[in-house]
Amino acid sequence: MIAGLNASWFELNDDFLIEPRLSANFQANRQNRFSIGFGMHSQIEPLFVYFVSQAQPDGETHFPNRSLKRMRAKHFVFAYDFLPTAYLRLKIEPYYQHLYNVPVLDGEAYSMLNFQKDWCFDKALVNKGTGENYGIDLTLERYLNEGYYYLITASLYQSNYIGGDGQSYNSRYNGNAVINFLGGKEWTIGGKNLLGINGKIAFYGPYWHQAIDINASAQRGDIVYDEAAPFTYRPANLESISDITLSYRINHSRASSLIAFQIKNILGRQYLGKKYNLATQEIENDFFTSPVPFISYKIEF
Repeated sequence: MIAGLNASWFELNDDFLIEPRLSANFQANRQNRFSIGFGMHSQIEPLFVYFVSQAQPDGETHFPNRSLKRMRAKHFVFAYDFLPTAYLRLKIEPYYQHLYNVPVLDGEAYSMLNFQKDWCFDKALVNKGTGENYGIDLTLERYLNEGYYYLITASLYQSNYIGGDGQSYNSRYNGNAVINFLGGKEWTIGGKNLLGINGKIAFYGPYWHQAIDINASAQRGDIVYDEAAPFTYRPANLESISDITLSYRINHSRASSLIAFQIKNILGRQYLGKKYNLATQEIENDFFTSPVPFISYKIEF
């Protein structure tokens, strides 16, 4: 068992927190192990959020976000590890995360849980929002032995939030599922050098996006999002990305050289968002579909 406290102080608004952490493991026998964990965590927002300013009628400057408390979360996790052989491991890990004190825009669906970037951020926020993430992670791992290895992971999950209007929504990141297949094989060449091939393919639920206001977009000639329908649209329920790497390691007495050729995104297609076609006056999906090659050479001492 490991227990402890994490203490932190945010000087900008004098926010002091003490957060407990606890984990425990039980090794039933050589093949079976059980674990539980609980922790309270917090994070500050990007610093520019606290420096949003508003001019007052009396000429004074007001900083509405200066007193924001930190977003907080309670994490609960349970894990079961099963080792049927010396080179194979199965892990099952359900979890639950409750988020509170989330900065939101009062009376609207906006929540900082979905924040990515905004160069013109000027919102006055309040700590009224909440959120929850829960799911189960599965891992099947075959350690490197006899020249090959593989790793299969899967995550099934749900991610929701409650905005400043008190309504529950999908979070931007509520992809629902991620499945990864990773593996590789290496051969010994000339008694000391290694030729290797490694590959990865991932299938995942893409992020959610705001719906498009069709009429407003047609009038403006540009994309206009429907602020009343947050995170209700995605172009597909599944996307994928795949990589492959060929490598050759030359081992010397005091150093080694590694030559690698990698192609990323061989078969994948990732949604980037919407674009407005001025020629046809239509809204189109924008995807990234290009394979990306890399060649590298590394010396290790």
